[in-house]
Amino acid sequence: MKRFIFFLIAVLIVLLVSCASKQDDNKADIIKEKPTIDVNIKIIEGTLTDNECKLRIYNKGNETIGFGTKYILMIKNNEIWSELDCKDDWTGEMYFVEAGKTEEVNINFEEHYGKLQRGEYKLLKEIFAESEDTFFYEVRFTL
Repeated sequence: MKRFIFFLIAVLIVLLVSCASKQDDNKADIIKEKPTIDVNIKIIEGTLTDNECKLRIYNKGNETIGFGTKYILMIKNNEIWSELDCKDDWTGEMYFVEAGKTEEVNINFEEHYGKLQRGEYKLLKEIFAESEDTFFYEVRFTL
């Protein structure tokens, strides 16, 4: 029953995020200072290109975490981060990572944002936990 409730909450979060209108505020401001869940996200070495990469998401915490396929991609121009426009809808696919486990996820930039140009980027990924805490984690990269 607990897993069903967790799954239901996860689906509701994805639906709410998918239906929410875009805001012009800087997404970097929504990253909370002290997350209660302990997650490490990084791009797997050798997988970054201008149209894709592979992320490794390691759950270092004590509870199961979850996330969807959606991510936010930002580019730095003149020291200001700007969100790129997403051209496609996201699937409702969900991933769950138990405590101490790792999940690898393919990220296709071209499918949602087009082929990336040279520049400094920030990928924001929303992660939620059974405790209902939700945080955005970022991965920075340069092409």
